[in-house]
Amino acid sequence: MRILINCPLTNEYKRAKEILETKKQKKLFHFQMSEGHLNHNDIFLIKSGIGKTRAGIATTTGIQYIQPDFIIDTGSCGSLKKIPIGSIIISFCCYEYDISGYGFPQKKHHMMMIHSGFDPSIEKEFQALVHDKNKIFIGIQGCGEYIIKDVDERLMLNKLFDADACNWESAGVFLGALNQNIPCMSIRVVSDMADENLFADFKKNIHQNLSILYMMIYNSINQGIFDRLIPLWNTNKIKLIV
Repeated sequence: MRILINCPLTNEYKRAKEILETKKQKKLFHFQMSEGHLNHNDIFLIKSGIGKTRAGIATTTGIQYIQPDFIIDTGSCGSLKKIPIGSIIISFCCYEYDISGYGFPQKKHHMMMIHSGFDPSIEKEFQALVHDKNKIFIGIQGCGEYIIKDVDERLMLNKLFDADACNWESAGVFLGALNQNIPCMSIRVVSDMADENLFADFKKNIHQNLSILYMMIYNSINQGIFDRLIPLWNTNKIKLIV
């Protein structure tokens, strides 16, 4: 099985490379890529840079080069539901909330939703990986290039989309993968509470948080979880409106 993992930031890419032991490095056009092997799986990391456009281009470029069987969006995210810092949020659905053209969204539009085709029942595949079951959540990512650092905005975004967290790249990865009919999901670690302490919390906890994230992904690959998920992928649930 060939797994493509997007890591937007340099520190995310470096930590993933250390934990997943992807030692063979190369340049894929303008993107850094590293390759490794884990339990009969070929692992490819690509560093997209920040934002949906870069994430989408990196995903599409990676698909053309390695023809993956599975794609994972990774990185950090801000909590919108008071999910604690250091928790893992697994997402099969995201809302691209910044495409209305009117700034911060006031209402939900059907074009904002992107569903990967996986069902929440996949949670049971991951829960056995951690001793503290409260550290893994199945949820929805809100994706938009807008920093949520205000409690009122956090509550509005949560209420509008029932979103559990927010980040800048998931929609780009999902669109790139699903457009090529490849199963994908997001696995991210909570770095902050999407409030005025956003930057301080991110800086304070990022190294430990990334270790939690990529060790969880390492264990998931090593135990064959993504192989078991492919038969559960339901293309009838995919929401891809372009």
